[in-house]
Amino acid sequence: MKFTEKLTAMIRARSGNIWVRTKEESRAEKFIFKVAAERQRKMIIWRSSTGLVQYDKPTNVRKNLQNPLTFAQMVMDNFEDGPAIVICEDISPFLNQPQFARFMKDISRKSQGRSPERQQCQIIVIDNNPCPDGYIQVDLEIPDREELLLVVKPLLKLLPEKAQKEYEAPEKQQEVIDCIIGLEADQATQSIAESLVATKKLDPITLIKAKKRLLSSSTAIQWTDPDLRGIKGIGGYQILKDYIMKRKKVFTDSQRDKNLPRPKGIIAAGPPGAGKSLLAKIIATIFGVPLLRFDVAGVFGGLVGESESNMKKALEIAEAISPCVLWIDEVDKGFAGASGSGESDGGVTKKIFGMYLTWQQECEKPVFSICTANEPHRLPSEFFRHGRYDSVWWFDIPNKKDRIEIYEILLTKHGHDPKEFDLDSLASDSKSFTGSEIEQAIIEAMWVAYDEGRKIKTVDILTACEDIIPIIRGWGERGTLKEVRDWAVLAARKANDPNDPEEEVVEEDRDWSNVANAN
Repeated sequence: MKFTEKLTAMIRARSGNIWVRTKEESRAEKFIFKVAAERQRKMIIWRSSTGLVQYDKPTNVRKNLQNPLTFAQMVMDNFEDGPAIVICEDISPFLNQPQFARFMKDISRKSQGRSPERQQCQIIVIDNNPCPDGYIQVDLEIPDREELLLVVKPLLKLLPEKAQKEYEAPEKQQEVIDCIIGLEADQATQSIAESLVATKKLDPITLIKAKKRLLSSSTAIQWTDPDLRGIKGIGGYQILKDYIMKRKKVFTDSQRDKNLPRPKGIIAAGPPGAGKSLLAKIIATIFGVPLLRFDVAGVFGGLVGESESNMKKALEIAEAISPCVLWIDEVDKGFAGASGSGESDGGVTKKIFGMYLTWQQECEKPVFSICTANEPHRLPSEFFRHGRYDSVWWFDIPNKKDRIEIYEILLTKHGHDPKEFDLDSLASDSKSFTGSEIEQAIIEAMWVAYDEGRKIKTVDILTACEDIIPIIRGWGERGTLKEVRDWAVLAARKANDPNDPEEEVVEEDRDWSNVANAN
């Protein structure tokens, strides 16, 4: 149900004072004015700076009502402008005044009366603060493509005449909307203005750059660059790579049979550095869609209701930008406490967790979610239910065959020819290493070679490997590695080849004392 439909339903139901939570005052005003016109009501705006102003007759001003108490008392005792919708802006600071708060409650109760004379005034608050008790919240959704087109068209007149003719074509206008979808109307206008100032045209790169900044500064969603290498950018895990490739067509094909559901996403679990986050960037490239990183910690706010509102907005943005890949990194930390009693934060984490699970199950938009976790066994069991995610994958330490492929990819990435190195020896000497530890060994070797003014050699990497302690050593000492591997046997599919004799990797017998002393 759209905003205007929700608002109309609330007014017809005589629900009392309504709270529209948004930063976009002017956009909300336009929608509310449409509802007021349909209901044959005036629309009046109260601000502490102006008093009462009739929306469609801005010269009709009553400045003697700038004081919030005077305004509230007039509405309660002697409102003669009805039937009308009265919009209140910036009233949050005044709600701390007991007398004003009491007046607003009384006005709400009066408007809920069944007799027609009691419906002379409908209060609608436009405010970006969380909705307080005693108000009915109606959320203003982010603009869809149709609304953004109305934002774009007037701005096209600012282009040079030749460029204006180019953007008369509907497909060119849709290209612009592709770059700004997911933004609020004011933000979309800002990104277009930045592009016009910087390039004198609607440059997609400039629009996307502005969009990244605006999203990251105002929401828990961050527009992230994918890994353009695609499937060739990640070594090993061939079973999972085959799985992803076989789902590319069904996810991206808008003409597929409607009875064929799209893939919903996967959970990637395993030790840090195993390539789970890299996988998210790779999948976005394979599918040819934007990559959105969802920072769960960025959802939580200090005010009552703020976290829930932030969560809802973040998920709305993901749906608006779809098709896309939604990447939630280290979800076991982001939702830490979801399986507890909830007493530490008043149950907010459990509410947010529940909102996400419901959305993940019910979302019909083409959003492919990738959740990564280091310690998945600490998450509530309902998180892994089929229907929310298509499958759960376990990323173990890469076996020798996978490590050789990882060395090839990483040496190429850093500008070296893998054929110049003894890959078999490197793979044998880095048993128990994750992909990130292999890359660090290569980087350490490059620093040494650069300092000595020569090319990197195999022996440099072998020496670097001797100084790196694999992360699974610490996991093994704490018992974490056994815990998560035991969990994976029962709950996850193996991303590595199960027929490889080195699949079940254990730490080799190695003397760590020299390394420990060196550190």
